[in-house]
Amino acid sequence: MQRIHDAAGKAFEFFREPPGKYSAVELAAILYLSIPLLVFCVSFLAVPLAVICTAAIAFVLYRVIRQTELRGAPVLSDLVLVFIAAAWTVAAGVTTIGYQTFDWPKHYAIFDALNGRWPVVRESGLYLRYSLGFYLVPSLFSKVVGLPVAIATWSCLGLWIAFRLALPGSRPPVKQALLVATTLIFFSGLDYIGNALLDARLLAPWHLEWWPQFGQISSISTTLAWAPQHAVPTLIVGALYFRNMKSVRADGLIFTSLLFWSPLTAIGMLPFIAWRCFNNFGVLVRSADCMLIAPVSLVIALYLTKDSASLPSYPVWNSSLFTFNRLLLVYILDWGLIVAALIYAGRRWNDPMLVAAVVCLTVFPLYWFGGANDFMMRTTAPAVVILAAMCAQTMWEAPLARSLPLIMILTLGATTAIGELTRVVSQPAVAGYINWNIERAAPDAYAAQYLSQRPAVIRR
Repeated sequence: MQRIHDAAGKAFEFFREPPGKYSAVELAAILYLSIPLLVFCVSFLAVPLAVICTAAIAFVLYRVIRQTELRGAPVLSDLVLVFIAAAWTVAAGVTTIGYQTFDWPKHYAIFDALNGRWPVVRESGLYLRYSLGFYLVPSLFSKVVGLPVAIATWSCLGLWIAFRLALPGSRPPVKQALLVATTLIFFSGLDYIGNALLDARLLAPWHLEWWPQFGQISSISTTLAWAPQHAVPTLIVGALYFRNMKSVRADGLIFTSLLFWSPLTAIGMLPFIAWRCFNNFGVLVRSADCMLIAPVSLVIALYLTKDSASLPSYPVWNSSLFTFNRLLLVYILDWGLIVAALIYAGRRWNDPMLVAAVVCLTVFPLYWFGGANDFMMRTTAPAVVILAAMCAQTMWEAPLARSLPLIMILTLGATTAIGELTRVVSQPAVAGYINWNIERAAPDAYAAQYLSQRPAVIRR
């Protein structure tokens, strides 16, 4: 009988939720990601689904807030990171101060569509069906402070949260904060060499990543300049998982929020999520929080996949632009040399996060989805963020002699981000972008990414 009692006790301990607390910045990240999801559920979903999903999200948030340990006042490094986040927001063209890339007409078109009634129905009868996580909160506040200020403030807040998550402890030194921020901003593969080897200066000197021609692994600054709706949540969730949160209570909500913000990025997070689930299997199995959020994930998936089958989708080797030599160069120049330098500097080759990043960067470039192979760009983005965070941590901890090859590779790779960030002042601003609507910004070839027949989960 005693053995049975002991075995039952061990089983109970296996399934007991660990006593870990969320930190204040982790709570800020969870709220930042989930509030747009909450707004969407209230404003877009059919009423019965809106009630169920809103209640589930609110319940999980309530439990997360109760499990949060709020301590520590802002320190000098926080103020430094706020300034850097603001500067990055401006340099990436997320404001109207300078040049904005030619993806911005589509962003402004979505904001224009959100300026009317929700859910959005166009004159054609088609519904706006897109990942709206980045857009909903600035759209609400634009009526008070104006759209450019709302977009810039929302983006800057997200970048600051990501910076802070990538730093350990509650009072990191300023030098470490500068190292982490600089690494995230300028991190990239050796695109300059790829362009030189293949003479593929399609969009050079400003945009270097498209040298493979069948797709690209984007630097973080490139993604921010072209697609902040993907860059900001990728940075936050990547930093959250790199940080290895002590509690798993919000994991389901984090994944569902990321699915809403950037569905292809959520796919890119799956190897990292799989490792975290493996380490916390017993807790996740019995987690009421994750089970409550599962139906919300299903609703979001039904919304986002409506009429998406019309988008191009096939193995990348079926593209006329693909060659295996180019793929091998992507593996070597975009991440292989960085991984080798990380291991030389002291990172364990079997570090689970490093292994998951290598899996992502090896497998995801093998499939094409979307008009410009969005699949490769978005699914590899979490691995890029986590590799960047690893590089910053390794350079901070390892002796300079061991870190020198890594520093040299990252310095040469920084030419990619520099090209993207300098055109905010080197190229003329395009003032008319802010007035575009979705029919003008998304021609027929791309319209299926933004518009569909009414998804079943959306109210009429």
